Amino acid sequence: MSAIPDMSTAGPEEAGNAEPFHSSTSVGEQHAATPPEHRRKWVRPVAIGAGGMVLGVLRGVGFAQIKLPGSTPFSAALEKCEVTDSSYFRSGDEGMSLTIRSKGKEDPGANMTDVACVLRALEVPDSVVSKMDSTRALDGRQSGRWKNLEASWTYHPDSGMNLLLEVAHD
Repeated sequence: MSAIPDMSTAGPEEAGNAEPFHSSTSVGEQHAATPPEHRRKWVRPVAIGAGGMVLGVLRGVGFAQIKLPGSTPFSAALEKCEVTDSSYFRSGDEGMSLTIRSKGKEDPGANMTDVACVLRALEVPDSVVSKMDSTRALDGRQSGRWKNLEASWTYHPDSGMNLLLEVAHD
């Protein structure tokens, strides 16, 4: 005879108030007895998290195709000099070119301090800046090149300088 009672046949009082091994209620009856608000508490957070991940991936793919500010040397220079909202600094060719119009005696345009700031941010060499400073109306369109950038400009005292900067295509 064993000193350990057989718990599968013992009642609640014999098993030390433990529930019997075999229950009279089926799993389906237990699920139906559980209030609906307590069922599957994990479904909503998982669905929200999965939806957030899907939206994040879609936004990431969409943003990867858009050139963000600072993604070209021109947009970075405009931001650094705080002239991104100026109509005298126009980005073109999907950020691959920048047109600058400076102030003349008769026409409005960008202040030369803002133009100089952008040129410094683009690391325009002194030789090219010197050419810009000494251009006369009679000289026509002038140009310069450094690193992977090109510049061409005209100047007239009445209309100011019209400067085109471009990423060089070798």
